[in-house]
Amino acid sequence: MTEKMYHIYAGNECLYYGLDSDEFRETWNNIKGMVGLMKTEYDIEDLSFEELNYSKSTICDSSH
Repeated sequence: MTEKMYHIYAGNECLYYGLDSDEFRETWNNIKGMVGLMKTEYDIEDLSFEELNYSKSTICDSSH
């Protein structure tokens, strides 16, 4: 079974990583609202996210 993980970026900086779907939705909406309302060095266009599919069993069973 695969699951999704999200990373949120502002420009080239990773602000949040390893978020599950619920955490992502809440955090993404909050960040967009803050950047839109507050004076920051970032614009809405600077925000992006990455969606990753992964399998917990593959990660747990991997040997590093």
